[in-house]
Amino acid sequence: MHRGGGARTPEAALLLSQIGADEAAYLTGRVVLSASTERKKLTATAIAVADAIIEHIQMLNLRASRNDVFKGVLRAQATGVRSRKMKAKIQSVFEEHGVDQEYPLATRIRTGVKAIELFCESTGLFVIESDGRNSRSVRPTEAVHRWLEQQHARCELLEPINLPMIIPPRRWSSPFKGGYVTKTPGTRLVKQASRAYHQDLRDHHMPAVYDAVNAIQESAWRINTNILAIMREIWDGGGVLGDLPARNPDPLPPRPHDFAINEEAKARWKREAADIHNRNHQSVSQRLAISQRLWVAQKFADEEAIYFPHSLDFRGRVYPLATGGLNRPGFPGGSNS
Repeated sequence: MHRGGGARTPEAALLLSQIGADEAAYLTGRVVLSASTERKKLTATAIAVADAIIEHIQMLNLRASRNDVFKGVLRAQATGVRSRKMKAKIQSVFEEHGVDQEYPLATRIRTGVKAIELFCESTGLFVIESDGRNSRSVRPTEAVHRWLEQQHARCELLEPINLPMIIPPRRWSSPFKGGYVTKTPGTRLVKQASRAYHQDLRDHHMPAVYDAVNAIQESAWRINTNILAIMREIWDGGGVLGDLPARNPDPLPPRPHDFAINEEAKARWKREAADIHNRNHQSVSQRLAISQRLWVAQKFADEEAIYFPHSLDFRGRVYPLATGGLNRPGFPGGSNS
């Protein structure tokens, strides 16, 4: 990851200068890949990138001060699923040994955006796009397809940031407390940007709402390993069955023999090629999401039960918080059964 210019560089350098370029690239890539399948906004993605970098810096500091404790944390990460509960325990270790670091939200956002910009420029795998409503997000390019093929779609970069849980989620007891065991900034019972809305919601007595969401998220699920094996075989063989997207992009049509001298034939070929490029562009995110879901399904295949923390949208509809990887609604959209 090369260093770029820009007004955000001095502040971003406070964090980025504390780790190596390869480490920053890996952490940024893992977060961006997960966020693109979840269609997260750029700001939320930037915060997640910065938080991943901060945690890595804390691990480096822990190794420098207490290498024995550092090795113990690594063993715990290697032998268990990286759940929110484990993350909370690791954070308590950082605090206990004085290596925890806190940065203002603005610094985290600027650092994350700069890291994402550098990652996009350096790899060509993702681009930052505006959705036309004063909002930006990160989307994959067609180069992601070639990367997935080279990695056989099974590397750890495919692990989403929000995974299913292997213990029942924390029960919702207020608009601000519930879901994952470790509190995540910005996580609320209701997905609504208005702060006044949440403050108003705090004063409402809603036992029926809490009970309904808690009942859904306390439902235990399990990976159907027979179905997973079939899905894996179909996907490895090229996909295109049921709702599965094609694993490979559509090829461009051959140029007509008179391409150089026939303007009508050239224009027709360009229209056909543009349509194929658009279809391939739209299917990149689908292929990436399927690869990620299969990877996560394999990761949890041996678990007796998995759980999905849930929240509400502003209409009262219930959705899993882990929108990347597996979730409740039907596979390939994201089934876990």
